[in-house]
Amino acid sequence: MSNTRFAVAVHVLSVLRLSDGQTVPSSLLASSVGTNPVVIRKLLVVLAQAGLIVVERGNSGGARLARAADDVNLADVLDAVTGVGDMVKIHGEANPACPVGRNIGHVLDLILNDGFDAFRSILAKHTIEDLVQSIRARDAG
Repeated sequence: MSNTRFAVAVHVLSVLRLSDGQTVPSSLLASSVGTNPVVIRKLLVVLAQAGLIVVERGNSGGARLARAADDVNLADVLDAVTGVGDMVKIHGEANPACPVGRNIGHVLDLILNDGFDAFRSILAKHTIEDLVQSIRARDAG
């Protein structure tokens, strides 16, 4: 799930928004995403640690948003589930005797960090509420 972690997290948070504050079990979230509940439970731990959701244990337990959907932007979600190093990997076996091999990681890191920051700033303009409203509009039309 590492390549889809962000998209799955956004999916889960959107389902939680549509639940209007009711807890949603991992089995229902997994059914919506099309994955195993164990995968969802692992993701829920990460989202809870980031303060985006609250998880209630037990038979009637499940997850719910920890704050209003219009207060959760997509950069918050990205920060919770990934980092720049997860988006683009730099090979680690470069030859240190070569000037390119010795420096490519540092040079690329600077560029990739700029790109990641630009990507993140765009995501920060969009909230889970925005997504849910767009989903509702597409579903109605």
